[in-house]
Amino acid sequence: MRSSPYSRWHEEIGKYLAFRSTYYTSRWPAQPLHLFDRFAASHPRWTLTQAITQWLNSGGDRHPVTRSNYLSAIRMFCEYRRRFESDGFVPTQIMPVTAAKRNFQAYILTPEQISSLLQKIPSLRGPPLRLARMRVLLLVLYCTGLRIGEALRLHLSDVDLKKAYFRVGPSKGRTRLVPFGRDLASELNRWLQARRDAGIILSPQTPLFEREDGRPDNVWNAEMRFNTLFRHCGLKPKRGSGRVGLAKYI
Repeated sequence: MRSSPYSRWHEEIGKYLAFRSTYYTSRWPAQPLHLFDRFAASHPRWTLTQAITQWLNSGGDRHPVTRSNYLSAIRMFCEYRRRFESDGFVPTQIMPVTAAKRNFQAYILTPEQISSLLQKIPSLRGPPLRLARMRVLLLVLYCTGLRIGEALRLHLSDVDLKKAYFRVGPSKGRTRLVPFGRDLASELNRWLQARRDAGIILSPQTPLFEREDGRPDNVWNAEMRFNTLFRHCGLKPKRGSGRVGLAKYI
């Protein structure tokens, strides 16, 4: 009798990925979890702890960053399982993850590439407000040169649409004003109006890039959504091709 190509955790992995798809545009961490599923299927007698430990320690030539990403992926799945199994196993630092320096090459997007990205956003999976937030964030980063963390920390009190500037900081004891054009001000106005139309109450303390659950967006989620967008537009290599190509665009 042929062994199953799936592990005993296959159904739980599917439920977890379906759960994530309702809240996030990015498909991550589907790829590493599918790899774990196939690995664990070939060792049906192992416990979850054994399967995870052996999987993370397999592949001796695996890049340290990939190992770290795999650990993050499996931890997220295990934390989801713990909602239904209070004593469920969640790995901590069950293997040494070597620190790795990421050497990314800067890449300046052309106006044509920006146009292509903006046209692709509506076709991605996700609720309309999330896709609208993604569009405005992309434009803010491109038009102002703000770092993504700086943009995501902005509140409405930091935005002056009449004078067209952001107040960024304080950072290292300083606050700076970042001007932007009237076209970006119009985009921001439409973004705020879309949130009002959705019944969201805005106040000076409201994050400019607030998520559907009322929390401010975070760097990790925003970068994963951008990675998905860049791949759809052919600006980033497909998963599984190794850590090659350009990763920082804006």
